[in-house]
Amino acid sequence: MKHFFVLFCFVLCHFGLLAQTPTPLSAEQTERLFKAGQLWGNLTYFHPYLLTRNIAFDSAYAAAVPDILAAGNEADYIRALNRWLSVIGDPLTYASSKETAAPKPFQFSFRREAATGFLSFGGDLSDYQQVLQKIQEVGDSLKTISNLIVDLRELEQDPQWYLGYSQIDKGLFEGKIIIPGILMPAHSGFSPETGNTSGNYYTYFRQNPSKTLSGVRTAPLKVVFICSAKTSLPESFVGLHASGKARIISTGELVPRSEATLFELMPGVDISFRYSISVGKNLKADVLLPGADTKALEQRALELLKTEWTDHNDARQSIPVLQLVEQKPQYAKNFYPTLGYRAVAAAKIYTVVNTFFPNKKLMSANWDSVARAYLPAIVQAKDSIEYSLAIAALYAHIQDGHGFIRNSMVLSSLMGGSAYPPVGSTWIDDKVVINSIINDSLAKKAGVSIGDLVLARDGVPVAQLMQKIKKHFAYSNESAGNAIGATSILRGADGETARYTIQDKNGKVREVTLGFNSANRQAFFANSSGRANTPILRFITPEIGYADLDRMPASMTDSMFQLFKNTKAIIFDMRGYPQGTAWSIGPYLSGRNSVPAAKFTRLDRHVPPLSSNVGEGNEETWAEFIQYIPNPAPGQMHYQGKTVMLINESTQSQAEHTGLFFRAANGTKFIGSQTAGANGDVTNFNIPGNKNLTFSGQTVWFPDGTQLQQTGLKPDIEVRPTIKGIRAGKDEVLERAVQYLEKGK
Repeated sequence: MKHFFVLFCFVLCHFGLLAQTPTPLSAEQTERLFKAGQLWGNLTYFHPYLLTRNIAFDSAYAAAVPDILAAGNEADYIRALNRWLSVIGDPLTYASSKETAAPKPFQFSFRREAATGFLSFGGDLSDYQQVLQKIQEVGDSLKTISNLIVDLRELEQDPQWYLGYSQIDKGLFEGKIIIPGILMPAHSGFSPETGNTSGNYYTYFRQNPSKTLSGVRTAPLKVVFICSAKTSLPESFVGLHASGKARIISTGELVPRSEATLFELMPGVDISFRYSISVGKNLKADVLLPGADTKALEQRALELLKTEWTDHNDARQSIPVLQLVEQKPQYAKNFYPTLGYRAVAAAKIYTVVNTFFPNKKLMSANWDSVARAYLPAIVQAKDSIEYSLAIAALYAHIQDGHGFIRNSMVLSSLMGGSAYPPVGSTWIDDKVVINSIINDSLAKKAGVSIGDLVLARDGVPVAQLMQKIKKHFAYSNESAGNAIGATSILRGADGETARYTIQDKNGKVREVTLGFNSANRQAFFANSSGRANTPILRFITPEIGYADLDRMPASMTDSMFQLFKNTKAIIFDMRGYPQGTAWSIGPYLSGRNSVPAAKFTRLDRHVPPLSSNVGEGNEETWAEFIQYIPNPAPGQMHYQGKTVMLINESTQSQAEHTGLFFRAANGTKFIGSQTAGANGDVTNFNIPGNKNLTFSGQTVWFPDGTQLQQTGLKPDIEVRPTIKGIRAGKDEVLERAVQYLEKGK
């Protein structure tokens, strides 16, 4: 019995694994899944129901993915999409087969019986001149009647432009009516899904307010609209009804089609989905007559015209109270999600970058093409390692040094782990060089010294390792990418070892064994700059002060300037990450009020990117503001000596922002090498597989609009460490700064 139970468990596990084993995706499957993922993103962030109701939309999409992949034809694909979309519970959101037959011909007729006019209007409205001519021809006839019955059952295209241009709608009423406004989901940046951010990004409902339309009639006119469930009722007709100047008879439940958009998802497949909610009364027929023919409908309209009507104008009322549901999805903590949730992850990464990443235009590769290319690898990944590497390789294309992935598994997959050896490394003169000692006794035992070159690891050349590592990390420029690669080469599994081929200062090549220990991590970060054993503030010469901004807290600012008040220059070492000192140091350097330090631009999305009813670029707007250096306090000292800031590839984000402040304050010179090129308050999102992805939430520029993202701060005097200098224990960047301050060049 025991053996049978073991066998039974094995069979269950075996078939469970088979269920997870992907089959290669065809080009057609890839395209259909990619397009479904695009739709997922547009709906997730722009459908009002999904932002205000607790709808299990992600799980519904995950469940639909097998059907989407199994679709044998277009009809199967549409059915799979609609089964998924039905979870929203919205009649305006659905997939349909694109009409291939010729549209119904334009039809427009008018007849008069006594004081009542009968107008029929619908069909293809694409012939601009024909439609406008017919509408204008009937204008004079409308002036002489007191009742109007308008048959709109065949009106499936919105004619509001024609009505407005000809002003025929104003001829249907006297006085004023209210055209209901709409509420649309909008995003000011991307609100973080985990924790908070200083960027203050948020989701809200943007209101296009109601507007007033003044009629030109001098005598009352009663209007009855005859509609069907397919009727696309123009906004002025909706306003007439909301104001009590018109009644509606319909053969089916009315759908407010003006609240939706229609676009082609892919050849043969159309998508309609709601992206707004009208302000005012819900659109509802006064009389429902399912199945009624034209004669019965007109007869009922005539009866309705004989009743007493009371005008009312309450379109301003009933502004929906929309309570946003917190958009912070939490997925299962497993590192290898199911097929459906792997597709959710791919769709979400594509969508967030495509819709909310403010620096997308700086990416060197087309994001749609990249996302399509990596989709099969993500969906077909056979285990957590393949899945993680595919995610990382895709995300690396955003080229943003803020593009981190929590639980990326990259180092554990490529290097065995993320534990540290007793030494640190960097990229100098196109080589990986040992530049720091974390544990001197272990480094000495291994026979490794500062300045040694790393040529290979376990027989694999450094160049090959660098290429593999950099492929899976997001970085803004090559300087930052090389630093990531050079550092990552010296990582491994805790308690394990690796064999490195190194070359010492005498040119001798030998093999050394380095052990990895997670305890070395703390020691590394305690002295990542290599300056932990030097004073934070010191005098380089009696006339030149030095401040290590990597370690200096803002509380030391006042005492620093008191210490250096008689110097002719200060060197700010910003090769690292600051502790918020830009805001306290800036006023000392500027000595004046209202000094612009940086320009911010933030993406404001209020229309779904896939929507085809807007012009190119209209789906996004940019909010812009200037950040100023805080004004000096009354009587505050103004330091008038020269200042320089030391920079390199470790100067990133707030460190680069510090450079913007100092440059604006007094023209501080930058000495060193190109910085990391990643600034802008970080935001983040979660994906299945227990991963959290971050990115720069807004773009930061020099005040005059000069680009900072990717380019970084450019040195006024470029100087980089050399292997010779490292071996001699020199800080060549600092030495060059002193030379500049003493000699002026």
